[in-house]
Amino acid sequence: MIIGVIVFGAAIFFVLAQFMDGRIAGLLGLAFIVVAGVAWRRRQARRMVVDEFGLTDEEAHQLQEHARQGDREASLKLIADAQERQRAEFQATTGVDVKGITPEIGRDIAWADIVNHAFRILGWQRDEAKDGTGDSASAVNQSTSYGNLLVESPILNQKVRLPIQHRDDYRLFASVYDEPSLANLLGGEEAEFLVAYAPDRPEGSPLHALHYAVVPPGTLDSYYSENEDAHMARPNPWELFGPFVYEGKMQVRVSPELNVRVPHLHAPASTESRLEYLEPMRSDGQWSVVEGEPCRVTEFIPLGSTVTDGKVQAHNSTYPYASIILECRKIAGTATGYVTHKVDFANLWAAFKDRGVFEDEEVIIIWSKKRYKPPYRLAKLAMPRMWVMVCPKGAFEMMTDEGCRPDLDGAERWNAMKPIVDWKPDVME
Repeated sequence: MIIGVIVFGAAIFFVLAQFMDGRIAGLLGLAFIVVAGVAWRRRQARRMVVDEFGLTDEEAHQLQEHARQGDREASLKLIADAQERQRAEFQATTGVDVKGITPEIGRDIAWADIVNHAFRILGWQRDEAKDGTGDSASAVNQSTSYGNLLVESPILNQKVRLPIQHRDDYRLFASVYDEPSLANLLGGEEAEFLVAYAPDRPEGSPLHALHYAVVPPGTLDSYYSENEDAHMARPNPWELFGPFVYEGKMQVRVSPELNVRVPHLHAPASTESRLEYLEPMRSDGQWSVVEGEPCRVTEFIPLGSTVTDGKVQAHNSTYPYASIILECRKIAGTATGYVTHKVDFANLWAAFKDRGVFEDEEVIIIWSKKRYKPPYRLAKLAMPRMWVMVCPKGAFEMMTDEGCRPDLDGAERWNAMKPIVDWKPDVME
């Protein structure tokens, strides 16, 4: 379309140049291109609105008119009416009322679509994790989240579930309800509890990504309606949450107007103990400290990459697929390791996400670059490194401590710690 406009504008120039000054003809041809281009852009913008909100052409035209007139209420009503019509049509066709469906962030709505946006917390499911905010907090099923927040926001037209996937995020959230003064405020509807998703790095990070604030009622609606809804397109969450803190002393921001004590958390013990191993393990040289050793994986954190229908979808070709937190007798405390081979990532995903790891199970890996079948040894630099196993809980101690469970030996001992299911790369012996 736009190419045709340019060609036609050039044709006007050449025709008019036969009868008038070339500069004037050029200006007239350029004016045609500009005017036609503006009209084309308006039609394209209208088509985008039609596609995004499901409006008819007439409704899209009305929406543009409301926007030009600054009539926000009329715009919102038009969109709401159109979406209600679509819901009714969908229900009439399928028998399903979408109002009864609660979408989930990460499954039905992409995490990338809500970066830096704020939500009002309406409820949560604490039974997905152990009670309390101590270091013992852990997910019941390691393939699931620590819990789900039920949230709402002016950027959405219905309530959604927001999973808590990092232990620090869970501990921060629970700390609010462990503080009586804040719990009473929220219980009495004298304040609202907000959460924002803002990872340390857009491509993903092993650090926590949820930030919390307790503010006076109505704060979230005011934030999104100010400056003609500017924060809908350009969120500025620091207005609500203050500076984001990812390590060290983390706290829930409480509005000074509420005049209550602020709960805080120092860096969790797991983070501090990781520092005993100075750098996260990424290169073969760093990983070699655990060569051939059983390692228990306590957390699997995809860094934006996923597996769909058995195929790895890499978030960034220069960034690790995931990070894992692991324990090994060769390392004091715990360590962070990066997963950089897609086969290793796919196998970890199969264990944690596809199959799931339950409360009476644990994931053990053996990292090695020495266990390849003869045909693959010359190409070992390009080979996967991890043998991934789901074992009965306690298998790690039995594998690494001969004094563990001395009552078991031989076949009984092997049966107590052997893999329930495992994923070993075909290239490994």
